[in-house]
Amino acid sequence: MRLVTSLFLSFAISSGSYTLLLGQQNSDSLDPENAISNLELYPGIHATLFSSEPMISSVTNLDIDHRGRVWVCEVMNYREHGKNNTRPEGDRILILEDEDGDGVADTSKTYYQGRDVDAALGICVVGNQIIVSCAPNIILFTDEDGDDVPDKKEYIHINTGNEQDDHSTHSFMPGPDGKFYWNMGNHGKFVHDRNGKLIKDKSGNLVFDRRYAHELPDYGPNDTPYIGGMIFRTNLDGSDFEVIAHNFRNNYENTIDSFGGIWQSDNDSDGNFGVRLNYILEYGNYGYQDEITLANWKADRVSAHPEIPKKHWHQNDPGVVPNFIQTGAGSPTAITVYEGELLPEIFHNQVIHCDAGPGVVWAAIAEEDGAGFKGHMVNLLKEAKRGWVRPVDVSTAPDGSLFVTDWYDPVVSWNRQWDVPRGRIYRLAPENHKYQIRPADVSTPKKAADALKSPNSDVRYLGRKALVGFNANESVDALSKIYADKNPRVQARALWLLAQLERPGNPTLKKALSDFNPDIRVTAIRAARQQAPNLVEILAEMVHDPSARVRSEVAIALHNLTHHQIPEIWAQLAHNLEVDDRWNLEALGIAADERWDRCLSAWLEMGGDWKSSLGRKLIWRSRASFTPKLLADSLSLNDLSEDETRKLIRNFDFQPRSSQKEEALRQLAYGAWRKGTDNGLLISSETFTRLQDSAFANTTQFRQQLDAFFKMAPVNQSYLKLATRFDVTSHFPAILEIAKGHSDPALQLAAIRALLNAQQQPLISKAVIATTPEVRNQLVNLLHDTGDELAFPILKQVLLNRGYPLELRKKATYGIGRLNPGAPVLVQMAEEGIFPEELKKAAGTVLVQTTHVRSYEAAPNYFPIPKMKGESKIPGMTDLVVMQGNVEAGKKVFKETTCATCHQVNGEGINFGPDLSKIGTKFAKIGMYEAILNPSADVSESYQTTTVKLRNGTETRGLLNSKTQSEIRLQLAGGVERIYRMSNVTSMEKSNLSLMPAGLQRLMTVNDLADLVEYLSSLQ
Repeated sequence: MRLVTSLFLSFAISSGSYTLLLGQQNSDSLDPENAISNLELYPGIHATLFSSEPMISSVTNLDIDHRGRVWVCEVMNYREHGKNNTRPEGDRILILEDEDGDGVADTSKTYYQGRDVDAALGICVVGNQIIVSCAPNIILFTDEDGDDVPDKKEYIHINTGNEQDDHSTHSFMPGPDGKFYWNMGNHGKFVHDRNGKLIKDKSGNLVFDRRYAHELPDYGPNDTPYIGGMIFRTNLDGSDFEVIAHNFRNNYENTIDSFGGIWQSDNDSDGNFGVRLNYILEYGNYGYQDEITLANWKADRVSAHPEIPKKHWHQNDPGVVPNFIQTGAGSPTAITVYEGELLPEIFHNQVIHCDAGPGVVWAAIAEEDGAGFKGHMVNLLKEAKRGWVRPVDVSTAPDGSLFVTDWYDPVVSWNRQWDVPRGRIYRLAPENHKYQIRPADVSTPKKAADALKSPNSDVRYLGRKALVGFNANESVDALSKIYADKNPRVQARALWLLAQLERPGNPTLKKALSDFNPDIRVTAIRAARQQAPNLVEILAEMVHDPSARVRSEVAIALHNLTHHQIPEIWAQLAHNLEVDDRWNLEALGIAADERWDRCLSAWLEMGGDWKSSLGRKLIWRSRASFTPKLLADSLSLNDLSEDETRKLIRNFDFQPRSSQKEEALRQLAYGAWRKGTDNGLLISSETFTRLQDSAFANTTQFRQQLDAFFKMAPVNQSYLKLATRFDVTSHFPAILEIAKGHSDPALQLAAIRALLNAQQQPLISKAVIATTPEVRNQLVNLLHDTGDELAFPILKQVLLNRGYPLELRKKATYGIGRLNPGAPVLVQMAEEGIFPEELKKAAGTVLVQTTHVRSYEAAPNYFPIPKMKGESKIPGMTDLVVMQGNVEAGKKVFKETTCATCHQVNGEGINFGPDLSKIGTKFAKIGMYEAILNPSADVSESYQTTTVKLRNGTETRGLLNSKTQSEIRLQLAGGVERIYRMSNVTSMEKSNLSLMPAGLQRLMTVNDLADLVEYLSSLQ
């Protein structure tokens, strides 16, 4: 191990967090002069460092005005830094300008500074106004005299979003339709107008997240359909408010292309490789949480996708829109559509996306996928070596060059900001391309129409605004010439305005509806939704369009219409559905919302065949009152695959409680298994489960049918789940035999867990006492491996029984102490003087790892506590960060310490804490050392500890998997899930304490620690 560089890092610890103070000696790779050399760029792209410290510090979002000036949010008061008044005057909105065309900013001026823009995460420049998104407010600044100082500050929205929260409000974007598009993450909670009144959208729904209904005393969760993050479309003053889509997690920013297509980035619950880009079907549900129960992705679902990144977004659930691209691990931030022509052709008209986690700006290269899109990622810019580069926002300048803000910090996400003084902005363009911009001239209709050709949103906004203000006939003449442009995106920009201004009869709009280009036809339908009085007539004529995307747009246009012809139009669209086009299927679901009975009946009356593959897809998506019968009929067919069977069963969970539903479930539960097929057994097992809370479940007939099923059912996971859920005591001895000797270790563990869940400790305990030493060892090992506090009474008996082998008793000690609730059990035994002397060393070893603070502090009074392995002293951070470890040795340390008991790497280990397979793309070494040495310093929202207290006086700590009105699912350390009925819960509290134990360094030498961090850094 050797020192590889000189880097002075001093940490000041304050209020449980670190402030990073950086100094340098000689040449340092963090210097701005080395910034460009540390970037990998796509061939044909050249980067210049437009601005850096000391001109700017940490920067978040930016926008570029028609003069080519860069407007940027400079954020020094983020989270703890705001609390500690790092900059008492408040954060700043800056204007940066390149005066000589060399791609480097020459001047910087402060447009606005104040505490009301602390940690601003959105900026939009439109003419002489800027919109700043800084939760809980959306602020509109106006410069009336052109001196770059705002003369007016107004609030568009207040009490909107969660203050100082990345999962909150983000940038506005002017659309080609004259509307503004913006979004809010899953901590945003609700939207109020400028007067503090809760917004009601055009659909008549109140705009708040159902999960936060308890914070609105006048409303409940049934007063809105919306969940989690949302996308909005409004006028500039906040009027004409629409929720465009919902059920995202941390959707950082959305953007809109010239055809009116909306695109967005969204972050997964950290560590699940589920970062995604979305193409938006308007009014769609995007699947972060269960639509009905609000449970998260970890909740048990019969048809859950086998891949965690897709399971995470409920991709196999009916009513969830597919993802465009999933990019793996990261911290996705801003997004734009590049409609310029300056950069290499591969990037033309593609979504450009920043991901601060892996330090990359990349393009999502899209290709049609039915009515939607799929694609792959191509890098524009990426940091050559892991370290500080954290791209946050990207925007297109009037000349077609791209500007990128770089937060520039060794850590990202989880609410941390270390390197406050530094920040970067890069300009991406061909080499030697001068940055010379002429201000937009929109003084005549022709010049204003020409402005629509610009790749820059502010230029286009000014052109559109001017054209609306001119004489309509003159504007139409100018726009008609632009509509003839060979670039379909320029055509589309003209079409939006022509649909608004051209009279009588909207001849250009009518012509566009039959254009050879489906993008123009899609745009025409979108424009008609806003402008055409004969919309239903137009939609009826488009149902047989050869393009699935056009037909999908027709379906979406039906969503808010009430015309009597809607069911017939829907039925014709359904007949034209391609069986594998999930995008179009979901568009049909959006159209049928709140009128499934009429739409599905119209399709059946038109000759729709529910037995066909296409028909079963429609049944799977449907929510009609008679859907349960059709589901039962479909599940009675003999040619279903297991995958389709599971999906059809799952749709029962989306049907409201009714006699039809219970009768359909009873029919399947009682009869399907009698076929003797695997599918039949699966259907009966799952439908019996869904009848648990029904009136049937208490009848003698039901119990007889259930007993008959058990006599035929194979012993598997479904069998165990059903037996314990219905407390079928007569089968518990058989389940114990599975635990004692089945050939499948996973089934053995599931069996012992099932018995614990069924409160069968006496049965297990009796078996431990009465059985052979070999079986006793097997049972104790299983009890240890459950990671379940319900095993403590049995393990305690083993621990205290000196007649058992010492190694077996140590195993019992570890089985208790390794869990947070078990630590005080060991300490209490020592306090009472009953803890065996020969096991105290084992207890001390395991208590080093506990997160139970009182037990951790009390343990040295009773047990020998190991220091860092080898009794060595932990070096200071200054020394640690410059040590070079061995990757292979670090991999061994990862497996031999406790890391693998809570984390997975490439599928190995326990899926409890964040998956670490790509952790090297997210943290520099400094961040990894902090996470190991001080795991509770910053805890991701997804991994905060939840403490549940029960009526019987016990409490349990773990990760909240899901919470519904009827139950809580808590995942305990070791991976076991515990389900608690809400009727048994007295309180539930979240804390920022990590379940990752402090003191892990005591299991390692200094070399081990450096090797471990080297290994983690290699995981990319």
